[in-house]
Amino acid sequence: MVRSCFCFLALTGLLNVVAGEVTLRPFNDGWEFRWQDESAWRPAPVPHDAMRDRPFAVEAGHPVRADEALFNQGYRKGGVVTYRKRFRRPVDEARLAVRFDGVFADSEVSLNGHPIAARHNGYVPFEARLDGLQEDNLLEVRCRAEVPSARWYTGAGLLRDVWLVRRTGWAPEPDAVAVSTAVRDGTAQVEIRVDGAEVVSPRRGRYEIRDVELWSPESPRLYEVEVVARNGKGETGACKVRFGVKTVEFTRDRGLILNGKPYRLKGVCLHENFGCLGGAFNRSALRRQLLEIKSMGANAIRTAHNPFAPAFYDLCDEMGFLVMDELFDEWETGKTKYGYHRFFRDDALKDLETVVRRDRNHPCLLLWSIGNEIDEMSKPGEDGRRAKEWTARLATAVRRLDPTHPVTAGCLKTPKVEENGILSELDVVGLNYNRAAYDELKGRYCILGSETTAVPVSRDAYLFREGADGTMEIVDRANGWTHSAYGASLFKWAPDGLEGSLAIQDRCPWSAGEFVWSAYDYTGEPDTPKPETKNFFWPAVSSPWGIHDLAGFRKDRFYLLKSAWTDEPTAHLLPDWTHPGKTGRRFPVWCYTNAEEGELFLDRRYLDLFKLDLTLQTGSFQMVSHGGASGLHRIRL
Repeated sequence: MVRSCFCFLALTGLLNVVAGEVTLRPFNDGWEFRWQDESAWRPAPVPHDAMRDRPFAVEAGHPVRADEALFNQGYRKGGVVTYRKRFRRPVDEARLAVRFDGVFADSEVSLNGHPIAARHNGYVPFEARLDGLQEDNLLEVRCRAEVPSARWYTGAGLLRDVWLVRRTGWAPEPDAVAVSTAVRDGTAQVEIRVDGAEVVSPRRGRYEIRDVELWSPESPRLYEVEVVARNGKGETGACKVRFGVKTVEFTRDRGLILNGKPYRLKGVCLHENFGCLGGAFNRSALRRQLLEIKSMGANAIRTAHNPFAPAFYDLCDEMGFLVMDELFDEWETGKTKYGYHRFFRDDALKDLETVVRRDRNHPCLLLWSIGNEIDEMSKPGEDGRRAKEWTARLATAVRRLDPTHPVTAGCLKTPKVEENGILSELDVVGLNYNRAAYDELKGRYCILGSETTAVPVSRDAYLFREGADGTMEIVDRANGWTHSAYGASLFKWAPDGLEGSLAIQDRCPWSAGEFVWSAYDYTGEPDTPKPETKNFFWPAVSSPWGIHDLAGFRKDRFYLLKSAWTDEPTAHLLPDWTHPGKTGRRFPVWCYTNAEEGELFLDRRYLDLFKLDLTLQTGSFQMVSHGGASGLHRIRL
């Protein structure tokens, strides 16, 4: 794949001659890597996660009570990992650079033994100029991937694509172009500006699209414009930019208004994690995830808790997802020993600018989140004062670069956050759990559920104990790492589970909607069996929070959301109907459906309606739903 911006030199206004270009070509091949405690170099197919194959930091064969450094990273060892690539100098005279979409983390780049670039943030793109090339060259990238560096499995190394950038002449960089739109009477007014340059075409940086087709998750219509600009030296260049047209308004009483109509966010939180594939970006794996999320009825995704790879936003543009683009999980107060808090004060504004410039033209972008559960936001005294200052600084920086998208943050303990004056600095208040806040903040702020639910579930784990009367009772967990597929393990911060969260959104039309935690299980943070004591046990290496498991298979909760979020006929029964030695016992049978009513049959014999205790028998178990949006639907066990 080649991405290009072409430069033109205008002659007498009639002829355009290509005078230069900016071209990005894949630079993923030929890399090798090794850890500091290794001697041999190994091939590294980039994007590459060096941590994925690291040894587990536990005693083999023994259940180990893990400390934070172990469980957050899925028990994988960290350390210092180095990549290298040899290449020959190109024969042309282009100005060369190498662009990294993301290197985790705390990376240093050297060329032929000389440092040329560095970046602490592993989720932010950066470039390194390749000046002074020799005939044969050695490019090295050193990453300090100590654990724990986050509250989830991060992976380590060249996790995203690497590009060779060629520049001849002058052309505007794609992230220097900002496109904004306004719609009136079916016509879109498009305004374009280029940082540090004058827009030549479209004329004065403005043009109209008549009978415009608006972008939405249901109809993701995309447009492309070629922008011609002139820099301060009089050089003229062009760049193509893709965008969409939509109108967004957050209100205090009606929630989100999208393209002039009330619109509910049916969102999920997503970690950039691909199960056994590790943390390295994989476009095919991501597309599979997004297709599954779409089929569930979701229309929005929150990037938890960092900016994602560029291709994620391209796919969301094309497939139709609104995105809450989250920038930070830590500010000045750390959550993990080697987290971003070590660099926040010096790097935050620089990293923010890089990401905002990169993502601001994506039609999928709905709003910016400048932080997730930032500890100092709710603290008294100096910590709270500094948190307010940082909230104002970050929000102001976003609005300067992108005045078209609102700013939010995922907030806990909202009374204390409001007391510190922080909520008023946000355009939209994000509520992480915080059930009472929906009523407390009603009419005073624009609000949404930035993170809701958090119910640990193990797929197909139907756990029971036999009661005195022979009825099988649901057990919430077993074996130290398995949670009930019924979603019976509830936590104090989300005591009503997924059903309760859906009910809150139905009851509160002034909320813009919610982002459920989480779309998929992810490596790291295996919160079992006793989260209140942080007693986490091997061999659980992944979280249990997902609507899908680590391999991407659906849990029963998928169908609860699908029945709530779509009009597609849905009926799903649980548990399974095979429990050896338990014939004649009574089992709780649940059904998720969007029908108005349903009937249960065993071998065509009518049993009863909906959620029941049923006696386990052999045979074909069938549910028939009818009425409402779903029509007639049958499902068998």
